[in-house]
Amino acid sequence: MRIDLYGPCWNEESMIPFFLRHYEPIADRIVIFDDGSSDRSRELWQQSAKVELRQLDQGESSNITVMTEMNRCWKESRGRADWVIIADIDEFFYHPRLRDYLAECTANGFTILQPIGMDMVSTDFPDSESDLTKTIRRGVPLHWMDKPAVFNPDAIEEMNYEIGRHEAAPTGRVVFSPTREVKLLHYKHLGAEYLVSRTKELRDRRTQLDRERGWSVHLDRPPEQLQRSIERMLAKAREVI
Repeated sequence: MRIDLYGPCWNEESMIPFFLRHYEPIADRIVIFDDGSSDRSRELWQQSAKVELRQLDQGESSNITVMTEMNRCWKESRGRADWVIIADIDEFFYHPRLRDYLAECTANGFTILQPIGMDMVSTDFPDSESDLTKTIRRGVPLHWMDKPAVFNPDAIEEMNYEIGRHEAAPTGRVVFSPTREVKLLHYKHLGAEYLVSRTKELRDRRTQLDRERGWSVHLDRPPEQLQRSIERMLAKAREVI
């Protein structure tokens, strides 16, 4: 069985070691679309033999550019991969034996997963040598992270992702697994310092078009609100792995 992974990247050097540690044992090919990173992201990607690094064409909005590319790129896996995964660098699809589970889905005629989205949380940013699914195991349900982003490329005609890819309207032979055994772990709230710093980076990158259309408005939250959000999550978090 072959699995291809596609994902966008912009200045993710802090998260890339965790991403590769998680996905290199799962995916046979990892295609990363770099959106003009100015940190060590490209250098880190190039250290993996499984990664194929590409450059995104800059447009009037990175939101539009990424959505368009993620709706298109996976189609090259038709006839060559059994499953594709579309993931941001802070999104970890988790199952204790994901490759085996996808093989079972294929045997049972299922063509797309509907994961359970979980927002993971920690008090501090983890050690770069750690495995996030083993060291940060607590989180809270986050329904808008129930992204249908693991699917059979030969069965699906279009994914029709919207901005942010939290919503999709897949067409083709769409057969969801009747049980939801895969979790989508969102590793964003990794301590207040990291959350505040990353939010500012992304906020400063928003274009005029992004602001006019109200995209990524969550990035406008002030540092004290971000700190409170982590405190609330820590109080509600439960073991999810």
